[in-house]
Amino acid sequence: MRRIYTPNTYSELFDKPFDGEGDRVIDRSVEAYAIKTVSSGPRLDVEAFPVWATNGDRREAKESSTPEARRRVNERNSKKRFLRLFYANFGQGDMFLTLTIEGEVSAQIAKRQVTNYIPRLKRLRKKQGLPELKYLYYIQGGNVGKTGNPVRWHVHMFINAMDRAAAEGAWKAGFANSKVLRKRGDKLVGIGSYATRFYKSERIECEELLLRRWAASSNLSKPKVRYPKHRLTRRRASKIAEDYQGAARIFEKEFPQYELYELEIRQSDFVGGAYFYATLFRRE
Repeated sequence: MRRIYTPNTYSELFDKPFDGEGDRVIDRSVEAYAIKTVSSGPRLDVEAFPVWATNGDRREAKESSTPEARRRVNERNSKKRFLRLFYANFGQGDMFLTLTIEGEVSAQIAKRQVTNYIPRLKRLRKKQGLPELKYLYYIQGGNVGKTGNPVRWHVHMFINAMDRAAAEGAWKAGFANSKVLRKRGDKLVGIGSYATRFYKSERIECEELLLRRWAASSNLSKPKVRYPKHRLTRRRASKIAEDYQGAARIFEKEFPQYELYELEIRQSDFVGGAYFYATLFRRE
């Protein structure tokens, strides 16, 4: 039985933007393209990746992977995990908070301010008779911005619905601002990307420590990962690579409840084929 080589193993090889060369997609070393889907609320991620025809291709791929490529892929995957948790758990009526931290503080203190804030929210919700707190946050800062000045620590946080004034008032480290999430047509799609638009590595390096930049409550629903049995032929993969409108028709025919929102294609300097990343959203 010929093995399917999963994207978790070899996605780091496809580290370059696609150059438009169709012959790369239909490289003879590629038998077909396997598919992985990740469903997160209204969002559907579809990844198509090469199944190589021989063990020699597999060995070449494995030997070509580099630590730097793995780091970049891990960072992209971390951002995707964050966004998928957002779409799987938060929507209309929930809240998006921006929490600033006053003064020049260390990363540890910034992190502590967030972890101290969460129990206060939990107590407020219990007092108000609300369901258990759900949260997802990402800490930004500790780097130099576009102006050349340091970016102060601040936090982007999603929580389930509650009184806005109470949530803002529970933040004691600086200024708090919140907004209520609306439907996709009111920028729900964009707000998740906004929260991570200056996404840095998943962990903060400080004083020989590694602190997680983002965290989520344990009661969040997990995105659903599937590996459909059918594959994408090299011919159809080539059509997707050649024409965005044609790609939209192919993906939307395969997943009729969704419409294509974004398509990224990456290639490798080491092996044949390409790696397709498609993001779709459920039709309203």
